[in-house]
Parts: sequence; structure tokens; C-alpha cells
Amino acid sequence: MYFLKNDDGWNRDCIFNAIRSIVECVCLPGLVEVKTSDLIDLFRTGRRVSFSYGRGVGDKAILNATNTAISKVSSRLPKVNYIIYNVTGNEKNMIFFEIQESVNELLSWCNGSPNILFGIRLNNRLEDAVKVDIWMA
Repeated sequence: MYFLKNDDGWNRDCIFNAIRSIVECVCLPGLVEVKTSDLIDLFRTGRRVSFSYGRGVGDKAILNATNTAISKVSSRLPKVNYIIYNVTGNEKNMIFFEIQESVNELLSWCNGSPNILFGIRLNNRLEDAVKVDIWMA
């Protein structure tokens, strides 16, 4: 398993956020659930696994957070077959049209047509911020 952030290899900050992402994805209630078995299945693919995250605020926060996460992923990834995409934000900034727009942006970055599983979490403590976590294999 590899966690990449700007091709730096093992990066402590990225590993910390990857572990925190797993806890948020599978342990906290959400509108759309990502289950522990979903992450286990991702790791069982036998493929290289990459994690990335991004934050956005204000107008188009979800799209900006997604683009930030995409920019942190290694450009040397082979074809991506599986993606877990999780969006965390408050009730006011969860705009489903923008989530769809962000997923389309992610798909345009990928080679081929990966299977995407997405989760949506509400966290009113984020105020205007939105957090996007992306797991790929």
C-alpha cells in the first residue's frame, strides 16, 4: 500500500490524514455510507493504493477541494479502476449539483471508467469549509 502526496513517498501528514479519513468514512454517520468492507475490498485489489485529500471554502468549495486532492495524486499512477470519494461539509454547503460536477472532474482526470463509491458526511463544525478524501486503486 502506498500513500502518495506530490511524489514524496511516505509522508507523515498524508498518512495521518489517510487514517483520519478511514475513521471519518466508516465510523461516523453520513447521508451516503462508506463501509469498512468497501475500504477492505479496495486494498484487496492487489493494486497500488493512493490517498489524497483537499479542502475548499466559499463558492465552488467542493470542486476546489476535489481539484486540490487531484493535484496531490501522483501523475505516475497506472490506470485507476476503483475510487472511493468522500465529501464532508455542513448542511449549508453540501450542494449535490456541485458534487456531481466534482465527480465528473475526477472522471475526466482518470484513464478509463473507474468504479466510484462515494460517501457524504455532514459536519457542522467545518463551518464554510468542505473536505474531500479520495482513495484510488
